[in-house]
Amino acid sequence: MMPPAAVAGYRNTLAALLLGCGALLAGCDPSPPAPPAAEPLAEAPGARPPGDPDPAATAAGAVAAFLAIDPARVRVLDVSEEVFADASLGCPEPDMLYAQVLTPGWRVLAEAEGRRFDVRVSGSGARICHRKALPAPGARSEGTAAERAALLARDDLAARTGASADAVRVLGWWPVPAGAEVPGCAIDCPEDAPDCGLLMELELDERRYRYHVVAATARPCAPISPD
Repeated sequence: MMPPAAVAGYRNTLAALLLGCGALLAGCDPSPPAPPAAEPLAEAPGARPPGDPDPAATAAGAVAAFLAIDPARVRVLDVSEEVFADASLGCPEPDMLYAQVLTPGWRVLAEAEGRRFDVRVSGSGARICHRKALPAPGARSEGTAAERAALLARDDLAARTGASADAVRVLGWWPVPAGAEVPGCAIDCPEDAPDCGLLMELELDERRYRYHVVAATARPCAPISPD
């Protein structure tokens, strides 16, 4: 048998070891570490920030204003997000300067009155991008043939609307290039045609109208109602 003093020392040593181990265990957290907080998901490509205008509706409104028709008659075929190289939205006009900044926006393909339109949208602004630019509008000094065409278009518009011919303003005219596609005006003129006529721009009661005049016949590009 161990002497009483040895037994007491052994017990004291064992107690000290147990206390030390308990202290070590108390400082350890047996639970696994919490996972890091999930990062917010990135916005899906093509998503529109809340409050921004609907690009499809904006484009439809631009086409409707161009054709002088109800926006409900414009059908949107495709909407795609795009970052344009400058403020022209990838469709600059001649002799115009644009801010050289990356401009986020949308390219919208719309259809109305049998024609398709490439519309560029940024925010609440929209511009119709013409695939083929027409020449500059003609002046009255260009000749009597153009003047007669303008009178034909003016008289036709007055007859269709019941307005006085004197109230119709002739804003200008453009010779239609053979084989050209004119947005908003269905013109069937092949590449080898000798004369594709004139495109006329008229104004009546702050509304604009486009006419195609060829062979002494004036035809509006879009249907015109008396009201």
